[in-house]
Amino acid sequence: MSQRCFNYSDRTYQVKSEYTRTLKPDYPAADLIEANVFTVTNLKSKQEKRGAATMVYSVKYKDVSFRIWQTYANTRKQDYILRVGFTNYGCHNDDSHAEDYSRAESVAEHTLGTMTLIELMEMFYPDEGSPEIYARCKRLMRFHDLGETAAGDTPDNGTRDKSAINLAEYTCLNVNILHLPNDVKKAILNDFDIFNGSPQELTGEELKVHELCKLADKTDAILRGLVYEQHHHCGHYANVPEGTGSKRESEYEKVMNSDKLVDIFFAGFIKDYHQYSYFPIFLDIIRAAIIDVRRKWYDNWEEIVTKLGISDKEYDLHTFQKK
Repeated sequence: MSQRCFNYSDRTYQVKSEYTRTLKPDYPAADLIEANVFTVTNLKSKQEKRGAATMVYSVKYKDVSFRIWQTYANTRKQDYILRVGFTNYGCHNDDSHAEDYSRAESVAEHTLGTMTLIELMEMFYPDEGSPEIYARCKRLMRFHDLGETAAGDTPDNGTRDKSAINLAEYTCLNVNILHLPNDVKKAILNDFDIFNGSPQELTGEELKVHELCKLADKTDAILRGLVYEQHHHCGHYANVPEGTGSKRESEYEKVMNSDKLVDIFFAGFIKDYHQYSYFPIFLDIIRAAIIDVRRKWYDNWEEIVTKLGISDKEYDLHTFQKK
């Protein structure tokens, strides 16, 4: 089954097949290699990026078997992409024989963490989303970082060129999911666009998918930081290599009066996502985790929240329920 005719368009991107080239493989077990070249265009900025993926045909196996294998192999590329933020903050060492050994987290492990949080939400808060919404979120989170397998993980610390990175990751995602059924590809690409979109432009189920997936994505980073703390590898902003930190992180260090990774990530989480309807649930999960690991909560919590620009006139500053 040729993949040459896949064309797709959503609110931000257009995927257009350019051409297909067939090659005779140099090994007898395969009969034909098909290279599919496509272009991704950001409909707003008009930026373009080209991608390509291959399909290998053989009479020795069903086409669908190769497509399953290739998609599986593409997802395992994430095993070799390390989460840069934890490395920059010094959350692990390289000596596997050391008594306090702690290793870098891969993007694949982060993916599992986000899916686990969505699944736990469905178990404990089944009324907060329909089975269809939870299934949609889990599928998106399974594939959401496949776009990092080409360019690597880029910390979301306020220094990223989001437009360029989103285009590159969207193109790479297309390459990695090429062999999925077309309806599944379209659904993933649509939800990936929703994931990276503005919540102000979303309503209904799309808004729920955006909020649940964004909050799971950011909460996983904070909880993983706490797991590092549990294993005596607390990340510190002082460890971040010169030139790779950001003004945003420095500001949050002052707000939290702490250079710990968890505190800085948590400040950004509060600042960026406190308006989300699911935020109170994820905040309480983080609160439980921090108290469990550190045996205390922030003594100056209301001061922190106020410094982040959040008013007690609009929110209950403990629960973050709107008044």
